[in-house]
Amino acid sequence: MKYSLKLINDYINGDDLHGYSTEVLENDPEFMKQVIVACNDKKMYRMCSDHVKGDYDFVMFMIDKFSYDPYFIDEVATTFLNLNSDDLERVGVVVKMCKKLEELNNKELYANYKLVFIAHFVYDMSSIELYKEENPDYESEIGLGFVLLFDRYNYDMDVLKYCAKQLIEYLFTDYGVNLENEIHKDFRTPNDIYHSGLMNYMITFLGRYDLMLSDFAINHNDVLDGFQERINKIQVRWNNYTDTEEEQKYEEMFDRVHEYMEDHEMETIVGEYGYLHYIGKELGISAKLAHYSGLDRETYEMLNTEETDMDIEVLLQDLKERIIYSNIKRIMLETLFGEYEEKHHEGKIIEVDFTKLRK
Repeated sequence: MKYSLKLINDYINGDDLHGYSTEVLENDPEFMKQVIVACNDKKMYRMCSDHVKGDYDFVMFMIDKFSYDPYFIDEVATTFLNLNSDDLERVGVVVKMCKKLEELNNKELYANYKLVFIAHFVYDMSSIELYKEENPDYESEIGLGFVLLFDRYNYDMDVLKYCAKQLIEYLFTDYGVNLENEIHKDFRTPNDIYHSGLMNYMITFLGRYDLMLSDFAINHNDVLDGFQERINKIQVRWNNYTDTEEEQKYEEMFDRVHEYMEDHEMETIVGEYGYLHYIGKELGISAKLAHYSGLDRETYEMLNTEETDMDIEVLLQDLKERIIYSNIKRIMLETLFGEYEEKHHEGKIIEVDFTKLRK
């Protein structure tokens, strides 16, 4: 209802209202909204009845109008949450506050409202998991559950977008998808990500887990902001990841070779380090072997002489030594490069009863 400007001004100035009741007007969200627009005074909020303070449209209006004052809109939102029990409207106000407080960089108040939103989101995800259990035939169509969130929150696009962003975060946290590992599987260099089309990659990636979320992101690219930030950070630390991954591979390889040699150390003259560095020279990784094993320079230089190589080659004429050599090389190829020496026993370790071999 549109009230006359005279009535609004009479109320603001405390003049006679010509038959209107103050109590009735202060209980009308539309009248109080027009009063606040006219006088631009947030103090008029104090005059509102609880009915008005608990009205969804009025509160959303107040948060927008006075968004420059975080503590005032916090008062408005908190009062609303205490007065209103409608879950959908409560989530709408919480999301509005999260967005406004994030823009204002008010981390303290933002954290409070984000926590409330997360509580609602966790409840929604629990409901989605329950729905999947009760409807197993539709689990692949449900994916992460955006279809159910859409049905619940499509009354407000801001809320729906906020839920979509949170669902993408959920994918990389609670759902357990390691984006960094997946990125390194999909691309050889950080620049390859952009060459492939970053937006297209993110949408395709989401489609692996939730087709409706992926389709929604096509039309609402801003829900991918957090996803893109994650990718940017992965690109920045690309070399560190590569180095760490390589170090882990070498540690695993050393452990596997050592475990194998513990069972066969009495059957070889060459020994563990001799094999590792002889094969390492064949594979072109002797320097990395020395680095990751912590080998001192003197020992490294001793192991990498032509004389040492010739001594090992003589010993490899013995069948026992040749089998151990082949098995260690297979372990190194498999662990470090994911390769198998297919031409030698289809990548399998050969186990031989050395006591039955001729001396």
